Amino acid sequence: MRRTALKSLLILSSLFVMGCSVKTSNNNNNNYYPGGGGGGGDIDTHTYDTKWSYDSNSHWHACLDSGYTNLRGDEAPHRFSETLDGNNIHRTCKVCNYTDTVSANPILSNQDLKLILPDGNSRSSNGYVMRSKSDIIYVDLAEIYNTMYYYFFGFNSSSFQLNCQQTSNNVYKLTCNIGYINVDVANDTMYFNEPRYMLVGQYRTDNDVAYLATGIETNYVSFNLNKTKDYATPKSVTFNFANYFIDLIGYNNRVYIPVSTFIDIFANPNGVPLVFNGKNLYLGSYFGNSMFEINNDYENQYFNTSPWYRQANRTIQMADFNYYELCFALDNYYGLKDFRGISSFDSYFQSNNYKKKLLSKEAKTYEDSLVSFVGNWLYDGHAGFTKSDPATIGTSFSNTLAAGYRNNERYQTLMSTQSELMGYRNNAGYGVGLRTYQDLAIVAFDQFMKYAYGDTQYINVDDYSYSYLHDYGTELLFRKAFINITRNSSIKYILFDLSLNGGGMVDALPWLFAYISDDPFMTYRNTLTGEISDNHYLVDLDYNGTKGDTYKNRYKFYLLTSNLSFSCGNAFPTFFKHGNMGKIIGEKSGGGACVVSSIATACGGLLRMSSVNQFGTYTNGTFTPNENGIAVDYSLPRNNFYNNQALRNAIISIG
Repeated sequence: MRRTALKSLLILSSLFVMGCSVKTSNNNNNNYYPGGGGGGGDIDTHTYDTKWSYDSNSHWHACLDSGYTNLRGDEAPHRFSETLDGNNIHRTCKVCNYTDTVSANPILSNQDLKLILPDGNSRSSNGYVMRSKSDIIYVDLAEIYNTMYYYFFGFNSSSFQLNCQQTSNNVYKLTCNIGYINVDVANDTMYFNEPRYMLVGQYRTDNDVAYLATGIETNYVSFNLNKTKDYATPKSVTFNFANYFIDLIGYNNRVYIPVSTFIDIFANPNGVPLVFNGKNLYLGSYFGNSMFEINNDYENQYFNTSPWYRQANRTIQMADFNYYELCFALDNYYGLKDFRGISSFDSYFQSNNYKKKLLSKEAKTYEDSLVSFVGNWLYDGHAGFTKSDPATIGTSFSNTLAAGYRNNERYQTLMSTQSELMGYRNNAGYGVGLRTYQDLAIVAFDQFMKYAYGDTQYINVDDYSYSYLHDYGTELLFRKAFINITRNSSIKYILFDLSLNGGGMVDALPWLFAYISDDPFMTYRNTLTGEISDNHYLVDLDYNGTKGDTYKNRYKFYLLTSNLSFSCGNAFPTFFKHGNMGKIIGEKSGGGACVVSSIATACGGLLRMSSVNQFGTYTNGTFTPNENGIAVDYSLPRNNFYNNQALRNAIISIG
């Protein structure tokens, strides 16, 4: 059976105080958060009625202060307990006791949900549904899974298609040949028996061809099945959406979920950054670099066709759903949640004064708070803000982001290290590529790039410069460097300079390790499924049909790392050291254990974050993520990082 590795590269009753009035509180209970609000001013400075006011959509505490009768404290959508009676649902709010009766049948729309592609084509998913009395848009889970999710990964065979059957009054089973999903629409839970294949995008076939992400050349890289092993196999996964007030709908032998929830579970964690503009889906990977402005025609279509475009306020239901969907994505898909001591992001947001603003119906208030959170806390070198949502696009939150970065230790460390080292390297007159000094070859590269997807042709690297190959593909830069190294009979030592390497594409790592080891490997953990895998590879470096090529026994290898050596620039020294491939000099690497993933907010914004896939080491039954960097064998001052004699002296001294 084939195993695949990572498919990702490159998310209550209120507290009462006895008496006639009560100040709004930040305390939390089981089902309701006092916050949200609407109207002007700071709602915490006002006095509110202890009794609930309500309409058919929400409840709130009315302000008792003169001149502020329109101010609503603690406003939130109703939290219903429901009783099914034929085709009707009798509902009672658990917070304010508002009651009503609605149809049990969802309001179906005749509009298809489309994936709009950058080339102007589109892919449609039928079964578009809009929930009654809100603007949260739902879609048929099996339909969108079958027509869109597997569209990206090429699993279009009917054997991979989900088939939905209602197995009891409130339970539905969605089955295909790689596993099944049980959905309980009464309790709003979703159970996956095979998360490795249905959530992480991996599947079994009868051969050993390896896809590390979406781009390993299948003819030239495969698993070394004699060494590849699982230290911990994936466990089943259950999502409890009731904890996030996300309602699942069962109707007419089908399961409907919010579009944004589908994106969180099936698309973004698998390296497909989908984002929803309230009407259709788009690929966020084709958006430009400016966070707060429209960059290209594809973005222009995304924003200008959105029903939320430049919309100052949201409904209370949308504001509430947007917040709790964010909490769901972060709780389940932020890979460093436990590492950074987070039990729940709802609790974190509340205790750090983000929650009220993130629940705001005012789009700018929400976005400003989200940007502050990203800059101050979420940024870990991988995470960041990709694009504002349609309501706030064109409004700059740069000052808020800059203020957050000023308070962010990792951001400051990475930026200051980069600035200092760039100055030293520029003064030395060096760049990327190969340079030699006596019996030492130094190969410098600042990123990990994978140059092609699918099977590729062997090219003559002598025809291209190092700078071109550096931007095109790191393996090609290595190929050119080693060709020239082998032409120089005096070379005994090879030092790989990662001092200004900020990371890149994980696809490149097996190729590069093959140059220096006869056992290229990487160890990773999936924090969602619990899987811990030690993946070993066979690589055909010269494309001649024979795998296992290496330069291991011809040279001694060393690394130069710095506090900037981040992500793949940190994974490389991790496995280099753990696999006894050589010695490391310089300073401790910059860290970054996780593969990058996207997180799309329900209101159409796009973030980056550290995903559930972590690199690290497994020793004595314990997996340790390499988030904090790898220690060196020999410390070297930064002002000697580009001094050839000092580098040679260092490697000679450690042997």
